[in-house]
Amino acid sequence: VVFLLPVVVASLLAISLINSEIVRLPRPVQRSLQFMPGHWDSQTQLDAESSNKFRKQVWNVFVREYFPIHPWFGRGFGFRSEMAQRSVYKYNPDWDREAVEVGNVHNGFFATLDALGVVGTIFYAIWNIRLLTRTFTVPRQPRDPAQITLRFLALYLAVLILFYWVGAYTVGTFLPQQFALAGVFLQLQRTIRAKDESISGDTKNSARVPSRLAVV
Repeated sequence: VVFLLPVVVASLLAISLINSEIVRLPRPVQRSLQFMPGHWDSQTQLDAESSNKFRKQVWNVFVREYFPIHPWFGRGFGFRSEMAQRSVYKYNPDWDREAVEVGNVHNGFFATLDALGVVGTIFYAIWNIRLLTRTFTVPRQPRDPAQITLRFLALYLAVLILFYWVGAYTVGTFLPQQFALAGVFLQLQRTIRAKDESISGDTKNSARVPSRLAVV
């Protein structure tokens, strides 16, 4: 990751330069690169600014009105049924509170605090750090299909965890896929490790046999 970071930064700067000086990129691509300097489409800039304002408003409502009520153990999951009864086609002055009410805080860290509280967030963060650490300790034998699958799962799971804490995931949409991927990853990692230990044990035993025969 450390070696690839300069390459990624240089690639993004090159894309920005191409968009500014050579050819205009599609608007969805420009929208995803708004954090980079460059001459972007005005509509994509306005969309990014409105999205940032939306997030800040939702975060302010969560920090000031919801988090102080349930700081230690969170609000759990679910929401009041009347929040789903209003029409989405009409302007709602309480849109920011309803977004927080249904758990759509647009930030993984705030979403975890909202659902699990400070205590649950600490335990959940520790588990995520341990799981993230294990994704970096995978074997590198390129011809073993099981290890190729393990490396793919490790990469996907690591990226998913990192983007969760800073992205717009909700706990309810993130936890099911994380638990499923973590279960498959950990079981496959344990199976490969047991297989390697068995092979190394057999190799040591076979190496000892000739020496014993020579003594006899």
